[in-house]
Amino acid sequence: MAGQLQQEMLQFYAWRSALAQTIAAYRAWLADSMLADRAQLGRLDSLTESLRSEKLVLAFVAEFSRGKTELINALFFSDFKRRLLPSDVGRTTMCPTEVFFDAGHPPSLRLLPIETRGSDQSLAQWKKVAKAWRTFLLDPAHPEAIVRILSVITQTKLVSAEEAKRLGFLTDDPGIAPTPDAQVRVPAWRYAMLNFPHPLLKSGLVILDTPGLNALGTEPELTVSSIPGAHAVLFLLATDTGVTRSDMTIWRHFVEPQVEHRLAVLNKIDVLWDELKSPAEIDMTIAKQLSETRDLLKLPPSRVFAVSAQKGLLARIRGDKALLMRSGLPRLEAMLAKEIIPSRYRLARNQTVREIGAMIRTSLQLARGERKRVEAELAGLGGITERNHSVMLQLDERVALEEERFDESVRNYARTHVLLDKEGRKLLALLDEERLHAILQTGRDLIQSSWTTHGLMLTMENLARLMLSQFEQTLDIALRITKWLDTACHAFHEKHSFEHIIPQPLTLESHRHELRLLVKRTEGFCDDLVNIMTEKHFLVRKFFLAIMAEVEKIFAAARSETESWLLQAEQPLQLEIQTYHSHLNRRREEIMAMGHDLARLDKQQARLQQLAVELRQREAALGRIVQVLAKQVGTEEKAVSSKQ
Repeated sequence: MAGQLQQEMLQFYAWRSALAQTIAAYRAWLADSMLADRAQLGRLDSLTESLRSEKLVLAFVAEFSRGKTELINALFFSDFKRRLLPSDVGRTTMCPTEVFFDAGHPPSLRLLPIETRGSDQSLAQWKKVAKAWRTFLLDPAHPEAIVRILSVITQTKLVSAEEAKRLGFLTDDPGIAPTPDAQVRVPAWRYAMLNFPHPLLKSGLVILDTPGLNALGTEPELTVSSIPGAHAVLFLLATDTGVTRSDMTIWRHFVEPQVEHRLAVLNKIDVLWDELKSPAEIDMTIAKQLSETRDLLKLPPSRVFAVSAQKGLLARIRGDKALLMRSGLPRLEAMLAKEIIPSRYRLARNQTVREIGAMIRTSLQLARGERKRVEAELAGLGGITERNHSVMLQLDERVALEEERFDESVRNYARTHVLLDKEGRKLLALLDEERLHAILQTGRDLIQSSWTTHGLMLTMENLARLMLSQFEQTLDIALRITKWLDTACHAFHEKHSFEHIIPQPLTLESHRHELRLLVKRTEGFCDDLVNIMTEKHFLVRKFFLAIMAEVEKIFAAARSETESWLLQAEQPLQLEIQTYHSHLNRRREEIMAMGHDLARLDKQQARLQQLAVELRQREAALGRIVQVLAKQVGTEEKAVSSKQ
């Protein structure tokens, strides 16, 4: 059992669950206080669900025969007391394999036939077509049967050279070299999804086992979406071969420019365990290999590891602590446990503060403002018994004057609201799904009509830049909306002593960053001399489709976030306006009633005192939630409840 890693993952899962409970408590507070609309409550529900379903994705990337699958077995599934995933000498990972746990479905292995590569549907789209997959149910109580079923992942099939070309396979791939009768052996499956009930997977770990270079190159969705979407990549090398040319190609094209957390793992160090050499000589040889690897990959020492996955798996199965330490696995596991998982903590914390920090700040302001108004009203009634009727008239005139000033402010805001609504429609139009589909369809048509690689690539570059330009326009409009709304909030603060609400800006920076990375990947793909000089219509088309699928995903997320922001941007000010309007009406009614019967004063004071107590209790309850939340996200309370 990978003890340290599993412990950290379970703690991460427990922390996310506790944080989700605190956010649920805040949601209940909002609902009880009637200080939120359905959109805000839905946003909190989404954040809670996101925390509970948070994943840690680790991708294992390498040329074939580097021991990726064996390392996965050793790190995560040694408690199975055998190899869970098929691993043997030579090429065993014939297709990308995603390992995860989904409680909503029974344990199973799902396989997507290789023939689906002939269509333009993406892997993400195929994942939604259940009938396209071959499904094998798994019984955790019968490990031998599971191993037998999982061996199906390694299956291959013979097809004609023409069919292999149609499916995008390259004849220079040594794994699919033509047979004497001109047939080509290709993987039987395009993608494998293993839903397995393991403690690490249940706590949110997702593992992606990828094939070698040519498989990566002919399945662009892996390099455009899956690998860049991983939270960490373990790049495997073999001690007996060192860093080869194909290793460097994978590193430079698919790992180094796309993933922040990347580790290099020099596997199979047991080939250096020469009994004719002393332990010091062996250690010196390994140290030299590590140094050369660090220099070639430009990585710090803390990111390069020497391991023997096979010996590590054997050691864990046998309970051999000495062999386990010699295998190097504990050091790699410690890195994953102490650096990669904490990076997910930071991301989750930042997302939580970003999502609800401003919302909590607004809730505190609204609760404080309502409580202050009631206390001011209560103070104004003090000693009124001794006053005469003329004093009541003065109070009435004062309220009437404030009502008149307030009505004028509301009319001004109504004009601003019209402008905000108009700009909001412009904003959503730029992210409109139909408009985006029309632009992308134009690109697809141009791709289909382009007969040269240069023409295909020029189309891709132009489309990528167009998407980025359109996205930049949305941020300009959003900034203008925020400034206008801030002016309106400041006016109510100055004229009517509203709490100074600072509108939450639309933060699409993460989406813009993703879009810029896509543009960079497209430019890199188009600048690659191999792609420029070679007619690879299948590869270019697949790359284009993968890029466009990512663009659609980014725009859909941005559109959803923008719609939510537009629904909520004015809500704090509108709530404050409604509350203040009710406050003025209540004061007018009370003054009129007391003007005819001062005996009602005591009852009114008692009612306001009770209301003030309830509002203080409500404010204190929110304060306690903020304290718990601040402790959970590991920051000061003011970082959660003040301006971000």
